[in-house]
Amino acid sequence: MFLGGIYKISEHDVMQFNILTTDPNQRINDFHHRMPVIVPAENVEAWMQSKGIGELYQMAKPYQGDLIIYECDSYVDNGRHEGPRCMELIASKLAESSAE
Repeated sequence: MFLGGIYKISEHDVMQFNILTTDPNQRINDFHHRMPVIVPAENVEAWMQSKGIGELYQMAKPYQGDLIIYECDSYVDNGRHEGPRCMELIASKLAESSAE
């Protein structure tokens, strides 16, 4: 899976990077107003060779492929939180997903 992003190197040689977001697809829309741009493998080369933001914008569409979605603890809602806890699944949701 490839996430769409842009970067620049500042005048002080600091790399700045952003993951781009787009409108949510139908599954994500149930719980969030946006989602990361997911670049399909067949579009990665075009993404990397693009000449400007207009070309990227044309490729930044809601992802229509299959996604596995797990509920996470609200701990991840704080942008200052980092580490393994941000990747923990809520046990009850993991059990439900395993049963399906």
